[in-house]
Amino acid sequence: MQFETASCVPHKEFEKVVVAKLRICLLVNSDEKIRNWQYQALSELLKDDHTIELVLECRNTKKTHKSLGNLLYFLIALWTRLVIKELRNKDYSTLLPPNIPKVEFDALEQGSWQQIPLGIKSSWSNCDVMIKFGMGLLRDPDSLGLKYGVVSFHHGDPNEYRGRPAGFYEILNGERVCGVIVQELSNKLDGGKIKAGAYSKVIHDSYTKTLKNLYSSGVPLLRKALSRDPDLGIESSLKLGINYKLPKNYLVLIFGLRLFRKKVSKYFRMLFFRKNWVVAVSLKNEESIFDFNELSFVDYLVPEETKFIADAFWINREEFICEGLAKRQEQGQIYYFRNQEFFKIDLYLDGHMSYPMIFQHQHNIYILPEMSEISSQMVFELDLESLKVLNSIPLKGLRNIRLIDPTIFIQDGKYFLFGGLREEANNILRLFIADDLFGDFKEHPRSPIRIDPRGSRMGGPIVNFQNRKFRVGQDFSNKYGDGVIIFEIINLNSENYSESIYRRINFNDSSGPHTIDFNHEKVLIDRYKERFDPLKVVKFCYERVRFKIDKHVR
Repeated sequence: MQFETASCVPHKEFEKVVVAKLRICLLVNSDEKIRNWQYQALSELLKDDHTIELVLECRNTKKTHKSLGNLLYFLIALWTRLVIKELRNKDYSTLLPPNIPKVEFDALEQGSWQQIPLGIKSSWSNCDVMIKFGMGLLRDPDSLGLKYGVVSFHHGDPNEYRGRPAGFYEILNGERVCGVIVQELSNKLDGGKIKAGAYSKVIHDSYTKTLKNLYSSGVPLLRKALSRDPDLGIESSLKLGINYKLPKNYLVLIFGLRLFRKKVSKYFRMLFFRKNWVVAVSLKNEESIFDFNELSFVDYLVPEETKFIADAFWINREEFICEGLAKRQEQGQIYYFRNQEFFKIDLYLDGHMSYPMIFQHQHNIYILPEMSEISSQMVFELDLESLKVLNSIPLKGLRNIRLIDPTIFIQDGKYFLFGGLREEANNILRLFIADDLFGDFKEHPRSPIRIDPRGSRMGGPIVNFQNRKFRVGQDFSNKYGDGVIIFEIINLNSENYSESIYRRINFNDSSGPHTIDFNHEKVLIDRYKERFDPLKVVKFCYERVRFKIDKHVR
């Protein structure tokens, strides 16, 4: 069973907007510290005006038993806590209201489990839910009498990976993604009700990057779990996965060797393999537009001054706009294809630009490029005849937000903006909404709408076909640009969003598609093949030196 994420079709009861504000009891350890990722998750939750009414501090939380047989793992764990900011300790008192009551207690011991003394039960009588950020395995959570029970994070898909450590065995076993859930605890270990779930990308050459992805991806889940009807959820599978234990030293050595091998392979490919990106076109299958014959696509010739072209969007039946990577600058620029020629469009900004989403607003044509390396998001009005930019306008409400692959969709007078934040776009897709293109964009109530490397990054415009709407998402669980996932949008309005996976598309003889767009007759994609090039680094350095010399001479 795959647990439900924001991308799945929700239960119909999810559609109601929950306005009740929860009164929270926070369960922590007595050192007044929580992890930075827990602090961020709690901060997100409190944006909905829920209130923390009580803090329970456990004085005798069970400590992890340390033995020489696990020494190498503990050294790795120490290193990750030093270098990953999400795992560093943070004082949570800044999130608390003044004069909040705090109750310290010693948990009752029951083997591997701990129990909260029922003698202090009256202290949380006015609370609705308990959030567990401390203590050991909790016995009898149902006996605490909280309306919405005790909720806690688990980093790992319980149907595959239980126990600990997070992310370790997923790398060891070659998994592409790692799960994270918020669950309502029960007496059955990992058998409670799943309130919200997500996935993050496994980085096979870096344990620290894998953990950073995992803990960052879990941050929005607490708010998702408690901001819709907190009674709802999914019962965990009766067949739970392996309950993993801390790895022995020999297993850590194998783990380290695999990381090293993957790291060497990664840098070898970076130094000696080139990705030859192209834009390709084929006739559209009118009966089933997402049924592609890879061999039917014909590649466009790449402009001489660019290394490749990608991210293509139709203008009309024959013309399109795309990104071209300039050879010397190693920066993406915007090109227009017309009359079998490519013309550069100057947006009058210095820096990398890509993914030139193009659309019409009040009879004017606009480009919405990815420009996250340059500034906050802007939109550019384009004159199609002269290919000149008439205006450049910052999008309101997004002043300090750098978006990856921004995609506009207009419906019922509302402007829906799909995109990822620069630091999380490969795992998390957010949705913004405004009443007008030049109005204030605010994050949608259901945002983030997908937390999963399989489809979170946009791969083209929203597609209307036979009165149905489809979203194209890149599959980032393996190599970049290696296939897309098509989602059917079930519900899209000011308050709600839901979608379901429609199908996956991958090519066999090339990597891709990476983006997809349609006009009345044709489908436009980009794809690439990797080629061995022993002089790749030499050519790169040569082009950079020539660029700097030419720039200095001018």
